[in-house]
Amino acid sequence: MNGTVNDVRQPIADLQAALLQARQLLADMQVMVRANDYKIDDTIENLRTATENLDQLTESVKQHPWSLIRIRQPQDRKLPK
Repeated sequence: MNGTVNDVRQPIADLQAALLQARQLLADMQVMVRANDYKIDDTIENLRTATENLDQLTESVKQHPWSLIRIRQPQDRKLPK
């Protein structure tokens, strides 16, 4: 009986050590996330600004597609008489 109890006791001790390490890791991760919270806000704001800029570029290209390859608008073509 003592042998069986001793055989079970060691894996339980290993499991407790693993749980303690997992708790410490989670605590460290929470500290890191809290420390970088302001960076997340900056990233979201930058993404919003980039999205607005892309929307403006899309509208500009829809209105003036020639602007992708030419600096100035091409002149109107003259019709033959």
